[in-house]
Amino acid sequence: MSAIHNGSYASDDAACWSVPSEFVRLRYFFGQRLGAVDLFDEQLYHASKQRFHNQRAHGTGVLCGLRVERFAAVGGGASTTMLRVHRGAAIDACGREIVVGWDQCIDLAAWFAKNRARPDVAAVLGKWGAGDQLHEHPLYVALRYRECPSDPSPAPRDPCGCDEGGCEFGRVREGFELAILTKAEVTKCVAPLFPDPGGKPLLPEQQHDMPLDGFFRRLGATLVASDCPEPPSDPWLCLARLDVAVTGNPNATTPTATITDILSVDVSDRASLLDTAFLQQIAFTLLGAAGEAGMIGDGPHLGGLGFQADGGADAVTKGTLRLRVDLAPGGAGLMGNADFDAAPYFKLQKLDRTATPMKWSAVGPDSTKYVVAAGGFQIHFNSGQGAGTSALYRLSFESPWDAPLVDMKSRPLRPMRWARQFLLDNSGGTLTLKNVT
Repeated sequence: MSAIHNGSYASDDAACWSVPSEFVRLRYFFGQRLGAVDLFDEQLYHASKQRFHNQRAHGTGVLCGLRVERFAAVGGGASTTMLRVHRGAAIDACGREIVVGWDQCIDLAAWFAKNRARPDVAAVLGKWGAGDQLHEHPLYVALRYRECPSDPSPAPRDPCGCDEGGCEFGRVREGFELAILTKAEVTKCVAPLFPDPGGKPLLPEQQHDMPLDGFFRRLGATLVASDCPEPPSDPWLCLARLDVAVTGNPNATTPTATITDILSVDVSDRASLLDTAFLQQIAFTLLGAAGEAGMIGDGPHLGGLGFQADGGADAVTKGTLRLRVDLAPGGAGLMGNADFDAAPYFKLQKLDRTATPMKWSAVGPDSTKYVVAAGGFQIHFNSGQGAGTSALYRLSFESPWDAPLVDMKSRPLRPMRWARQFLLDNSGGTLTLKNVT
């Protein structure tokens, strides 16, 4: 399976776990006798700490380099079966650093000739025709951690043992293995996402009675509370997908098929890890843009959205949307602490599902006011707008840039642009606000 490996390899002695049962370090004291087991435990403690930090705080992916590209010798033709994997570094699903210190070359034609009898390769040979461009049967360049003992040296006999001693390896070299995987094997390539949404949307629909900052705090707490994923015992990292061309007859008694060209190298799906400095630069840029757009600040904020149906016979057709305003400390209210008409700042639309194509149409509330006593905006529906079952609405808010809504300390209401979709359902005999699913 191996296309290239860094010397002979042995299994990794350090366990690959999601969360260790505990960390134990040596405690030194005067006159203590240290043996091989003690020194091994000393190394294991620090190695395990680092790997646990990598695994849980950073994740899995390529740190730098490891670019995969077609490689044609100088003076060669347009076709090539050679790949170059540039030197680089990565972290695998066990938190182990993988360092490829020099460029690597892989000959796909040689790999194909050597592995054509492998069951997973032979299983798809019959599907490959002469001149087939294998978009349906791609190959993958994969990388995994490997370590091997090295530096043999004399080892005296253990006085408590039964062996004669002789020679032991004095070093462990942390290396790597590159391989070509088939489509059937690509499941070995893992980049576990944490938190894992478990097939659900990573950002579920926001609850209407919750402001955005509270929603994202709760979302983060919920996702991080998920169980730590168990990593595989021997994970691979896929670096690239390859589409190749095959010539010859793969169905002959003695197959003559061979790879003659690399048609494309796709690296778009490989897992990557960005360094902290780069992420900070992105965060500061986004924060600056959000501040200029009036999305963040220390002033009053729009909060959750609620709804109250009118009573009696109007419960199924009339009601009031309530959009809470969360005031900052020292902010007694908006616009001089007085009720005011808020209609110029809001737009209400309803989705016409019967039209082809479907379209949004504007609907006008009976009234839209900021009410100091209610601590927010009240948008009242008339009898026509609440009609129908499970009507989908979109309420949007936009504060004017030149004369924004402000509190008593002239801090503008944020965000200056806001929108929310919601359902108004009257199937139960009264209008009820529901989240969009």
